[in-house]
Amino acid sequence: MSDMSQSAKLRVEALGQAPVLDLLLRLSLPASLALLSTALYNIIDTFWVARLGPAAVAGVTLIFPIQLIITAAGSGTGIGLAALVSRLHGQQKSKEVKELAHHILPLTLFLGLPLVLLAFGARSQLLHFLGARTETIKAANDYLGFIALASPALIFSMLASNLLRGEGDTITPMKAMGGAALLNAVADPIFIFGWGAISPMGVRGAALATGASQLLGALYLLWQVRKQVFGFLLEKATLGEVYKVGLPAAFATVILTLVVGFHNRVLAPFGALPLGAYGILFRLYALVFMPSYGICQGLLPIVGHAVGAGQNERLKKAINRAVLLAATWGAIAGGIVIVGAEFIVSLFGGGDQLTIEGSRALRLAGLGWIAAGPQLVWVTALHGMGRGGASLFVLFLKTLGLLIPLVLLLSKSYGPTGVWLAQPLAEFGGFLIAWFVVWRVS
Repeated sequence: MSDMSQSAKLRVEALGQAPVLDLLLRLSLPASLALLSTALYNIIDTFWVARLGPAAVAGVTLIFPIQLIITAAGSGTGIGLAALVSRLHGQQKSKEVKELAHHILPLTLFLGLPLVLLAFGARSQLLHFLGARTETIKAANDYLGFIALASPALIFSMLASNLLRGEGDTITPMKAMGGAALLNAVADPIFIFGWGAISPMGVRGAALATGASQLLGALYLLWQVRKQVFGFLLEKATLGEVYKVGLPAAFATVILTLVVGFHNRVLAPFGALPLGAYGILFRLYALVFMPSYGICQGLLPIVGHAVGAGQNERLKKAINRAVLLAATWGAIAGGIVIVGAEFIVSLFGGGDQLTIEGSRALRLAGLGWIAAGPQLVWVTALHGMGRGGASLFVLFLKTLGLLIPLVLLLSKSYGPTGVWLAQPLAEFGGFLIAWFVVWRVS
């Protein structure tokens, strides 16, 4: 570890020596805050763009699949990177860690530049493919340009952040992501509506604010990892190790979106109320489980280091502590929404009927949240062990073997209520699947 700073050495040593629960909490809290700030990007954009009218919101929404692809590519590769970095540190292979870091810049170009070229070389075809039409194409076009230009910066941020997380640093990524979100929140209304010498830019201003904040966050991270990442390597064996975990992690993001689309199609024949209720449920789910995702990000380097160092007892202890934390949070969150469903749903507006339907959906879904957090933890543990195929098996079996059949079967008999009932049933089934797989491989 001679090329590492003293603080980095101490962080890596802590992964293998510090008390597990204290270390897990210390890593998880900054990770949770960073994830929360990331979630604010789309919320902030939507909040201000909505004041430009429905066509503007629709145009920005049409670009969401592009943002999803960027996120899937960057986060999936980053998770694979963090898992490998922590395992190599556990094996005390500092030379291999340095070589792995030299893959970040070429991977940034490889993953980020195609979208830039596509957005500017075939923008019209891309917009029509995404569904942009006469009333939405201007807003979609205005938003796409800056988002595409910023995509390499966003991908670099994800890779650099995971490089740091792999050595036990979750504070620096939190600073970068939190600072970028704050800048975006301040810049959005200024660029959208104008201020002083800055002329109103509308939707283009929202994209500029988001893209510029992502670029500044990436520059901050580049400064932090400058001694590690400058170098250009693309080794087949190394990429194979990264994507053994990275591809399943990326697929998980894509599958989640397909599941949302599936629910929308099942609920659409029952009218706007169930669709609106599901939209509220999905947004709440994303926010409620930020702490669980943060626990997972804190767990990943601990698991990887333990696997690399052959610390089997520490590995099991870390997983069990993380499962307990995630289950506790899931129980608390589930209890809150069961008791206060009407109040929570009413905050979204939409009238009494939507509040009734949304409350029913939220209460039934909340019953399964105690089981949902541990699943995330076990899947993350599989990532840290380098068992990407096993994690994908858990996801597919829960989704294709439980959730989708349950939704189809119960919706025929009970309508939207059957869809809501399928959620906790699938969560408890997924809990058993994930536990069994981790028990078999650990």
